[in-house]
Amino acid sequence: MKGAVKYALVWGLLAVSGVGHAAPPVAPAATHAGAELESQARARLLQPPNDNAALADLARALLWQQRWSEAQALYEQLLKATPDDADHLL
Repeated sequence: MKGAVKYALVWGLLAVSGVGHAAPPVAPAATHAGAELESQARARLLQPPNDNAALADLARALLWQQRWSEAQALYEQLLKATPDDADHLL
């Protein structure tokens, strides 16, 4: 993983995770939207393998639901598969 990409990923995850300060509040609507997006992304992942768009949606949905470690693992997977795709950076 390239240094700048890794730095951006780590910084972004720390920023949204609330490490070092209270986690930002999440509106109930965002949590509901996150659950809905998670469901849709998981269904899409059952179809064609290696669907990076669905994987990115799932990672985003997990972030919305404050499921930091799960989202981080998916973002790391995405960055390994497509290290030059800036859309996968936070």
